[in-house]
Amino acid sequence: MCWNETTDPDCCSWDGVTCDVSIGHVTGLDLSCSLLYGTIHPNTTLFQLSHLQQLNLASNHFNFSPISPSFSHFTRLSHLNLSTSRLSGSIPSEIAHLSKLVSLDLSYNYMDDMSMTGRLRLKPHNFKTLLMNLTQLENLHLAQVNISSGLPNYLLNLSSLATLDLSETGLNGKLPDSIGYLGFLKYLDLSYNELSGPLPESLGNLTRITVLHLLVNHFEGLVPSTLSNFEQLTNFRVGVNNLNGTIPEFLSKRIKLKFLSLSANNFSGPFPRWLANLTQLVVLDIY
Repeated sequence: MCWNETTDPDCCSWDGVTCDVSIGHVTGLDLSCSLLYGTIHPNTTLFQLSHLQQLNLASNHFNFSPISPSFSHFTRLSHLNLSTSRLSGSIPSEIAHLSKLVSLDLSYNYMDDMSMTGRLRLKPHNFKTLLMNLTQLENLHLAQVNISSGLPNYLLNLSSLATLDLSETGLNGKLPDSIGYLGFLKYLDLSYNELSGPLPESLGNLTRITVLHLLVNHFEGLVPSTLSNFEQLTNFRVGVNNLNGTIPEFLSKRIKLKFLSLSANNFSGPFPRWLANLTQLVVLDIY
């Protein structure tokens, strides 16, 4: 972005800049998809915009530089999007100081080989601290961030979450019962991880859920009957696990379903004739 002091003295007229005219401060900055390239230095003038409430730097190329701890200077920030911007290294613990965050997106930052070692990393301790402190979060996107730990019970602190995407993060262990405390959750993606054990019955508390992706994990046992509470379900993908029993019949009444994946499990019983009732299905993957 170029600024000509003579012809365009007011930065609030720039594309992507939002100002509060009553106080004369920049409160929003959207530079997504702006072909930005280079390192975000800790002493850049960006961090002097202390009144920022929304910052979007997604889909740029920051040359695999780390996320600076100086992002913690944005104490008023409610929305931060640094996704798909070729950032690397460890996510600093200072991000957890942004206690007013409503939306945080650090997803899809990786080196060219996409290996776990080449991805943006969130250390287990910092992951717990983030879940403990960012209690106002409504949207959390960490897809392809290298977390490689269990999912802690601190999830219950995020009771306002509507969207949670932790796909391809190396999560392992069991899915904690605390997942059921996220009563406002509409979108949950935990796919392509190493999660194991049975699906907790507390999942059934997520009565607002529309999208549930649990595919390509190691979940086992029966699909809990409590999932019949998912009356708003449009997208249900649990393929490539070790689930067994019969294909859950409650799905026959989920007439809003558009995407259904159950394949590569250990389900038994006859082919469900009730699939004919799901007239809005676009994608069906069942065997």
